[in-house]
Amino acid sequence: MIEGLRGCLLSFVTVRAGVVAEADADRPLRDVLAAALEANKRLTRLAEELTAENARLREENARLRERETRREAELERLRADLAVVQRLVFGRFRDHGPSCQGAAPWHRRRTRSAPKPPDRAPRA
Repeated sequence: MIEGLRGCLLSFVTVRAGVVAEADADRPLRDVLAAALEANKRLTRLAEELTAENARLREENARLRERETRREAELERLRADLAVVQRLVFGRFRDHGPSCQGAAPWHRRRTRSAPKPPDRAPRA
C-alpha cells in the first residue's frame, strides 16, 4: 500500500463521517424548526378565523346598535303619546307632579268650588 493514498482515504472517511455526524446533530434542530413552522401555520389559520369572527361581530354590533336606536325613538314617541293621553284624561293638573300632594285632579277641581267646612271649637 502506498502511504500517501492511505492517508487520503482516511481523510475522506473522516470528512464523510463528520458530515453524517453533523447531519445527526442537526436533526433535533430540524425537528424544532418543523414544529415551529407547523405552529406558525396553525397560528396563521387561527388569526384568519379570529379576524373573520371579529368582522362578523362588528357587523352584528352595528346592527344591534341600529335596532336599539330605532327602539329608543319608538319609546320616545310612545312616551309623548302617553303624555298627550294623560293630559286628555286628567287635564293639565296632572303635569304639576308631586306638588299636587297626591290628590286627584278632579277632586281638586270639585273642592275648589265647594264651600269651606266650618271650624270646630276646641274641646275642653
